[in-house]
Amino acid sequence: MKYRNPFLLLTSLATAVALSTCAIAESAKGVHDTGHCPLTDVIKPLGSEQYATGRDQLRRMSERGVRFSGQVLSVVDLWSPSLSGNVPAATVSPKLDSMFLSELETCAEAGVVGANTLLGTVALVDRSLTKRNASEYFQASSQAKDPLAIAGRAIVLARARNWVAADREWNLALAIGRGVDEYFVGYQYASGQFMSRDYKQAALWFLKADENDDWRAARVLSFMYTTGLGVLKDQAEAERYRKRAEANGSPTEDEGGDEITAETKPHSRQE
Repeated sequence: MKYRNPFLLLTSLATAVALSTCAIAESAKGVHDTGHCPLTDVIKPLGSEQYATGRDQLRRMSERGVRFSGQVLSVVDLWSPSLSGNVPAATVSPKLDSMFLSELETCAEAGVVGANTLLGTVALVDRSLTKRNASEYFQASSQAKDPLAIAGRAIVLARARNWVAADREWNLALAIGRGVDEYFVGYQYASGQFMSRDYKQAALWFLKADENDDWRAARVLSFMYTTGLGVLKDQAEAERYRKRAEANGSPTEDEGGDEITAETKPHSRQE
């Protein structure tokens, strides 16, 4: 039997994740603005009021061949589900141009918040590509209250299984908002994008999201109770959350979501 994959709700999650990313370029303008950032034009779209607008702008820039716009988009997409298949985007490092990374480092050294957040994201996936570790980049960005950078710090702490400190960072990011919500946090634990999957932690955050009537969380919880991921199998609970998802606006199965089988094995990454 096949189930719709609740961890790859591409459109809704990409929008939610991206709203958090929209803060990085806006914050960049006034933070230690010394030196020259050669990537200002391709980072700027991420400061759009609506992330979808900035994302579309970056895509159009990439289609027109605007220098390094596609590279920026590929890094941002690491926070989103993969657009092909069941493997999260971050399980494979994007092909990043060495000149792009060099110029991104220049922007980070100039104090550009967006550059620090992007480099922190790259460092989470492949430390060998960056001069510093993820924590250092995210620390620089989080001082400007960039919620995505604070989320990055939470991931670093969660990798070390420091749940108390990680929860503190998650809550700081949630307080700022801009697209970082409880579902976003649950997704980070469930997807295996930046750390080994932890379905128990994911379930805790999805339950919090469901308390806010988030249909995505209810849909995921229905799947988790059906398959026993992070919770005990409970068909009654699975059905209850399925109905909650529908009541709170879940699209029909034909409107989105990749298929996986009930036997799909959890993906884990080497830390």
